[in-house]
Amino acid sequence: MMADDVRLMLSTDHRAVLRATRQRNGCWAVSEVPALSILDGLRHATAIPEARQEYKAVARAALPPVPAQAVARLDSLQDQHRQVLEILTELRGELTAESPRTPPPS
Repeated sequence: MMADDVRLMLSTDHRAVLRATRQRNGCWAVSEVPALSILDGLRHATAIPEARQEYKAVARAALPPVPAQAVARLDSLQDQHRQVLEILTELRGELTAESPRTPPPS
């Protein structure tokens, strides 16, 4: 995944992402970032069909290498995200109920 001024490369050996950012002087600054910390910034990629596989690869690198442990971590993450979605859904319903009704045209 990349943009004009940022390049990401998955380092499966280190279970991290190498992030290169173009500096104003044209040089690239490179840093190694834990895969999990990159996922939030890549959330938009889940809506891009061509980027889904890359997102999954980064997500897998963020999980424990042992499949059973990875599944347990996924279960925990799904529960957390489900709770956030429930709160957002409740809040949307509250805001919809509170929104002022537009009076019918006279």
